[in-house]
Amino acid sequence: IRDRNNINKGSLTLNNGASLANGSTTNLAGGTSMDVNSGSSIDGNVVMNAQSSININKDAASDVTISGNISSNTIANAADQQITISNGSLTISGDQSGYKGTFNQEDGTTVTVVDGGVFFGGDNFVKGGIFNFNQGAELSSDVTITNKNTQLNIFGSDKVLDGNKLVVNDGWGFVLKDALFSGSDALVKEGTFSDGHITFENQGGIAQDADITLGNGGTFTMSAGSVA
Repeated sequence: IRDRNNINKGSLTLNNGASLANGSTTNLAGGTSMDVNSGSSIDGNVVMNAQSSININKDAASDVTISGNISSNTIANAADQQITISNGSLTISGDQSGYKGTFNQEDGTTVTVVDGGVFFGGDNFVKGGIFNFNQGAELSSDVTITNKNTQLNIFGSDKVLDGNKLVVNDGWGFVLKDALFSGSDALVKEGTFSDGHITFENQGGIAQDADITLGNGGTFTMSAGSVA
């Protein structure tokens, strides 16, 4: 789909590897939705207005990519706009900082933010599955991990643990609510961890001269290959 597209009623569905072309702009009006399925991609710009939504792999698993940008135009509350991945995987390489709605990652799915990718603004909830945050990726809002069985893989060094939030850039970070954080190649420098579980693997671990305080409910696990 190319150039400028206005979805004023109903829904737009991308199937079988379809894509919104690089350089195109798709406007979702209030009350409309877009379904992205079966290996399709968003390579252009999507502007969400009022109460609109995007559903990723709603009914079946596939690999969906977003190299373009999703942003919010008219929005009163974060809950008015919803982006949800229900199955399969999502890879983000574009800048999603202009989105101010709510993002939901359902259990059993995988989200990966690669080098140069910027994750969604607004309210972000990871309810299970795997979240990969590669070196060179950025957050534009906090991400709350709500399921203790979530595997959070963060690559890159020198992160700060501020309360139960693992800060990665510009004060934004992952809020760990009893999550399992896999510190792959990430080194935590300082902070207080009061609840939940952090497991360090590979080259991840506690940085040299780090100042870490564990509360009554917090646990660190050092697996083979981790450093302290």
